[in-house]
Amino acid sequence: MDPLRGKVYRHFAPTINGLHFKKLLRILLKRYPRGRLVVVADNAIWHKSMALKPFLLKRRRLSIFFLPKYSPDMNPIEPLWKIL
Repeated sequence: MDPLRGKVYRHFAPTINGLHFKKLLRILLKRYPRGRLVVVADNAIWHKSMALKPFLLKRRRLSIFFLPKYSPDMNPIEPLWKIL
């Protein structure tokens, strides 16, 4: 979800895991090729996969902001789930 542009993007994957999350991050980096990219994420285990560490270290303009645990009210995508 891009709150500044009012757009929602989706990515379909056969399963949810760290590798598919990394693929989503690559897509986002291509979609937003310049400037800092901050991804807001919950504390799902695939968002903290060990496979992501080397990937994130090489992409300094990308950072992941983790929401506090058990705080769906702070997640910007939650209101959209209610509408859907």
